[in-house]
Amino acid sequence: MRNAFLVIGVLCLGLILAGCVGGPKPEDLGVEPGGVFRAIGRGAPPPDAVSEAQATLLARRAAKLDACRNLLEAVKGVQITSRTRVEDYITTQDRITSAVQGLLQGAVVDREEEMPDGSCEVEVYITYEQLKKILQSL
Repeated sequence: MRNAFLVIGVLCLGLILAGCVGGPKPEDLGVEPGGVFRAIGRGAPPPDAVSEAQATLLARRAAKLDACRNLLEAVKGVQITSRTRVEDYITTQDRITSAVQGLLQGAVVDREEEMPDGSCEVEVYITYEQLKKILQSL
């Protein structure tokens, strides 16, 4: 009798733990099967660019990296760290940093647009299947 309770207890624990494994799903982020997950990034040309062509290429690259970071932040979340220094009830220093770390594979550039001021806007997306792979690796 005692062994039967032990077996039932182990089976119940296994079922409970199986329900906990799996993590987030693409549907949790609003992406349905066959759909895509999008993000937009913006980049500005550096002031010390050697030529207009270099400035355009660097702005485009910055925009693509910004879009990929935004995509990763939406999927994985962002770690925020803050530190405030107060002296005599007055804030003398307030520092806030954010960080995201992860591997993003398969992001596709859907749209690139150069703005009149030389900046660039890029829209990237990943498919439902790629998002599912990323979430399973968390």
